Amino acid sequence: MSSIRFNLLRYLIALRVSAPLVRLLDHPAVEFSLALGTAIADGLPTSEARTWRKALANWDPCFNSQSRRGIPLLGAKGFQGPPDISWPIDAVLFFYPHKRHYGRGEPILWELKLLGDAADHAFFLEVILPALETLGRQGLPDRQYAHCLWGHFDVDSVYVASGDRWNPLAREGRLDLGYRPAPDQWARGWAEHPEARSNRRSLAWLTPVELQPGRSLYEPPADAPLPGHILEAFTHRLSALLFGRHYDIDAFWSMLNDREALEFMAASREATEICVARDDVARVSNPWPGRWTGLQVFDRPVSEALLGWLALASLIHIGRYTHFGCGTFIMD
Repeated sequence: MSSIRFNLLRYLIALRVSAPLVRLLDHPAVEFSLALGTAIADGLPTSEARTWRKALANWDPCFNSQSRRGIPLLGAKGFQGPPDISWPIDAVLFFYPHKRHYGRGEPILWELKLLGDAADHAFFLEVILPALETLGRQGLPDRQYAHCLWGHFDVDSVYVASGDRWNPLAREGRLDLGYRPAPDQWARGWAEHPEARSNRRSLAWLTPVELQPGRSLYEPPADAPLPGHILEAFTHRLSALLFGRHYDIDAFWSMLNDREALEFMAASREATEICVARDDVARVSNPWPGRWTGLQVFDRPVSEALLGWLALASLIHIGRYTHFGCGTFIMD
């Protein structure tokens, strides 16, 4: 996969709770997207904020009351579920395994992924990080509620991925302005040490997944997608990142060299032949994004070649609601 290159910046961010108690929703990325997106729009000049406010307007139909809407109502009875598009840039908010309640001094870990044209470190430093710090100190006027996170955290540390390592960007409030991460450094050492990934035959969805109808040779599966569905969804996800919303799927094949094309075709054949021997898959309850989550155990180990492509799919997330972290998994 040496010729597969796309822009991706991964930031691992640790927030330190500064209140006696804060409470997170079941899917904190949903609330965090709206809160941080609003803080970003509030901090931009009017001309630049226009595209952000237009994207944030996609939230308006999500509340069935015209007079009561916004962050305090997320998860309440009047909430219809988040929009599929929330920010005007391609970004993923992925929260690490978390609990519902946090006390003072406890860390909350999450990952921000900026993809494609959005993989701009200067934009992160000049716009996103200041908005995040303001959100932690001041919160959002008229959008607070009891035990909310907004106004009750500090940005403790920030790391940037380089291959399978995390390089420090900010620690204990000190920002390294001399560090300039490259948007392709995620690929350093990619696919090395394949022996550590052998004999893997189970797939655990870390976040819910829901495939998009009409973008695949497959119809969306009745339950959690199989590796064949995942690879198909990956081709569309990557093509959209590289070539824009109105891409031609043939462009995906044009960026592969002959060897990689043969490898991908072989992996696709293998993926369609794999069956589920046992699963513990459950449907996600409304109004949260995604549809299925849980564990799938296959009837055979997955080959090293297929594992490599599946790892890429997990890295960039697949299906709907990727902005909220949906569509990522681990193999074991």
